[in-house]
Amino acid sequence: HRLMYQQQELSPLETTPFTPAELLELQARFESASLSGRRDVLSYEEALSLREFRANPFAPRVFELFSENANDHLTFAGFLAILTAFAQHAPSEVKAAWLFALWDFDGDDLIGADDLRMGLTLITNASSSLLQMPGPKMFGGDRREALADAQLDQVAAQVLRELDPDGLGLGFGTFRRAVLCLPDIKRTFGFRAPYF
Repeated sequence: HRLMYQQQELSPLETTPFTPAELLELQARFESASLSGRRDVLSYEEALSLREFRANPFAPRVFELFSENANDHLTFAGFLAILTAFAQHAPSEVKAAWLFALWDFDGDDLIGADDLRMGLTLITNASSSLLQMPGPKMFGGDRREALADAQLDQVAAQVLRELDPDGLGLGFGTFRRAVLCLPDIKRTFGFRAPYF
């Protein structure tokens, strides 16, 4: 995926807005989530213990986008990238780019009906097998509250009718314009500081 996080040769101090003291606190929190004793990476199950993943319907997708080799393990650099991209003070343009990546499940640079349906499935707690990632604790809601397949299709079709009247799929430009019109994008799509 073109927007997928790639680990760079730069140090975390050069790529994040965090102070050295905050980085040490974040590293300690990251390392304490490891159940395997490895301090450099977290599995998906271990990442679920972090506040940013707990009760987050997009946890599997965030993990996939920011982990090494998509779904393998989350490094500390990947964790910092998540916090940087979704920090309340992150520029709206950055948030729009990562939100587009979150919703573009198939990686074709368009958000279509299938992408919307997958996102809605995550939001409505309708599936525990999405992305073939374990998540019984995260997806443990009451199935009676989940939207039926027909309802998911109806919502996805309505969103596309309103934002994509040509039916070609939402490209980044259209998605970006829609998202940047949201008055609370900085507050709504992000993690609140402090992160500790």
